[in-house]
Amino acid sequence: MIAVLGDMRRGWMLVVLASLACRSKAPAPPRDGEVSSDAALVPASTAPALPTRDVEAPGTARAGGAEMDAAINGSGAASSIWSGESGGVQIDWTTRAIAVRRAGRKTIDLIAIPKSEPGCEGDLSVQILSVVGSIVSYQLSEGTTCEFAAHPSAVTLYKAVDAADPKRAALHPSLTDFFADADVLRAMMADSVVQRHAPKAVPRTAAELVTALSASQAECEYAFEKDLLNRFAFHHVEGDRVAVRIGLSHGCEVARGKLTQLGILLPVPPKLKDALDRASSRTEGFLMRDASLVSKGQTTSIQF
Repeated sequence: MIAVLGDMRRGWMLVVLASLACRSKAPAPPRDGEVSSDAALVPASTAPALPTRDVEAPGTARAGGAEMDAAINGSGAASSIWSGESGGVQIDWTTRAIAVRRAGRKTIDLIAIPKSEPGCEGDLSVQILSVVGSIVSYQLSEGTTCEFAAHPSAVTLYKAVDAADPKRAALHPSLTDFFADADVLRAMMADSVVQRHAPKAVPRTAAELVTALSASQAECEYAFEKDLLNRFAFHHVEGDRVAVRIGLSHGCEVARGKLTQLGILLPVPPKLKDALDRASSRTEGFLMRDASLVSKGQTTSIQF
């Protein structure tokens, strides 16, 4: 019995020594084209992270600088969507900006970028609808997701901007800046959507109508904003009249992001006739009717 126990002890000692020898031996490096089995067993979470780069959203009213040059020239991540001169203004629409410049002045981006909030991230998608003279009309869709919000927010709207001098009050022109007030009032009152919410007392001016509409109980799908007469684009020309589209944003959160269009016909005013003719033929600018042909599905996309 004592001899058997001695043999067992010697056997266990040999096993332990062999195990230590195997652990101290370094593994052979993998040959070309061969994956090391040790490397394959490393958890993915321990692998070094690849370097990341924050996307810098373009600033509000950006003037000059390398970033603006990139937006205009299509360098970096930006690419050109449409470029041309209209109403004495050079307009360069890219996937990162709507850059405009007049001779002797700095380049300005027509898109105002919202300020980012802690715990929130958002994105903008901008599509030019029409360029008539120096008036640039575009559709803007904004979406925001916040960490503790019940659901994301979204809004889609139309906006018209005078690119000739966007820093002045003319930044937000009204339809009544170009058309007779009586014509705008008459055309809007003829729209079926407006008729459902028009006041009983007939308004005397377009501004009175907008005030009444903005105070009315609108539908969930749409609402009448106080700057309603600025939310327009020129769609097409019919003889001596021009078709105008007005964009209504959503009226309640259930319909967030929804857009409703009003369509009205207005007599072409003398001061817009030449610009509308050139935009209609696409010799200078373009109309909403041709916007999809111009953009070819591209939009300005910005994260903030």
